[in-house]
Amino acid sequence: MLMFRKKPYYLNYPWWYPRQLIGRILLLGGFALLLYGGVDWYQQATLGQSAKPLPQVNATPEKVGEEAIRIALSQVRVSEEDSGVVWQHLPKKGERFADLEIPALKVRLPVVEGTGVKELRKGVGHYATSVFPGEPDNSVLAGHRESALGKIGKLKKGDEIVVKTKHEGTFTYEVTKHWITDENDRSVIVSHESSKLTVITCYPFNAIGSPERYIVQADLVDVQK
Repeated sequence: MLMFRKKPYYLNYPWWYPRQLIGRILLLGGFALLLYGGVDWYQQATLGQSAKPLPQVNATPEKVGEEAIRIALSQVRVSEEDSGVVWQHLPKKGERFADLEIPALKVRLPVVEGTGVKELRKGVGHYATSVFPGEPDNSVLAGHRESALGKIGKLKKGDEIVVKTKHEGTFTYEVTKHWITDENDRSVIVSHESSKLTVITCYPFNAIGSPERYIVQADLVDVQK
C-alpha cells in the first residue's frame, strides 16, 4: 500500500493568498536588506584598494564667485596666523581631491568633500565646515570603521599621516594623541590656533552599533608644494 505524505498547510493556498503573499514579501525584504548590508560592507572593506593614486597637478590661480570669497577670507586668516598655506582649488561636494596615506598601517584611502552617506561610500569625508588640510586651524576627516580607517586604533604617538592633494601639495602630520568620546561630542571639531588634522571613525571597531567615536589628532610637520 502506497503512503503519501500530507502536503504542508501553506501549499494548500495560492501564492497570492494574503497570508502567503505577506510572508513572501517579508522574506524577500529581509534578504534584500541582508544583501544590501553585505555589499555596503564589502565596498568599505575594499575601499581604496582598486583606486589609483590621485595625480598631483598645479593649482589653478584664477577663481571667481564663492571660491574667490573663500580665498580672500582664507588669506586674511592666514596673514593673522602667519602661515603660507592657502587653498586655491576648492573641491565640489563628492569630489575626490586627495589621498590619505598612513605609512605605519600601509593604508591609502581616497578623500572626498563632504561627509554625507553618498560621500562616505566613496572614501574618507572632509567636514565642509572645517579648513582644508594644511591650512591654519583644525581640518577634520571622517570615515567608516569598516574601511581601512578602522585600523587607526593601532596608531601611536609620532606616527605619520600624509594627505596628498591633487592641486595643493602634500601635507605631513604627526600623531599627537588619540581618545574615545561620545558620538555627540562636538568639541572634536572645534577651532585650533595651529594646523591640525583630526580623523574620526566609529567605535568599537568590531561590534554592532557605534555609540562612540575614536579620534586621532595630529600636528602639521611638513608641507611640500
